[in-house]
Amino acid sequence: MCNVEFSSVMDSIQFIPAQRDLGNDQYRMHIKQYDATIAWGVSLSPVNPDYIGILIDAWLNENDDIDDIQLDLERPSMDVDLNESHQAVIVTLQLAENVNMREDENGIVPMDGKRWTL
Repeated sequence: MCNVEFSSVMDSIQFIPAQRDLGNDQYRMHIKQYDATIAWGVSLSPVNPDYIGILIDAWLNENDDIDDIQLDLERPSMDVDLNESHQAVIVTLQLAENVNMREDENGIVPMDGKRWTL
């Protein structure tokens, strides 16, 4: 078992207007776009670092739920810092996700005479 340090940070958050009735008492208010930085610190290993890029691309392809608005997101980038026994892998990428709410009589968001919650 190897010792892995992990951290992630969300920065430069933007709220893109994209209101849309999703049906089933759900409503999209906006799209949240942000810069994400993900870092791993691990012992040196013989694993090819190209797997990181492939795994990120596969995850992005399967988790893209922004289908009706074209966003020009930057492609992921990766930096690797090495020393004698340790490597730090830092991936930076832009992400975007829907921020949806659903009708809820106890919700804290008032809109159109109804109450809504995340």
